[in-house]
Amino acid sequence: MTLYKRMGFTAIYMPEETHQSVMEHVTQAQSNRHAVNINGTDLYRPLSVFADDMLRVIGRSSALL
Repeated sequence: MTLYKRMGFTAIYMPEETHQSVMEHVTQAQSNRHAVNINGTDLYRPLSVFADDMLRVIGRSSALL
């Protein structure tokens, strides 16, 4: 995960069930500080937030083109 963060990954998207399992593991291992990206936000994210994240990155007006 350190390599992902160092390479500038802002998110790793995964299915809901996988995301839940990963976050349970992160919490149990008390490694929450490793579950954030270079911006200090969640590195692991459920696929359900992908579209909203992309709209935020490219801007709503660009998405309409």
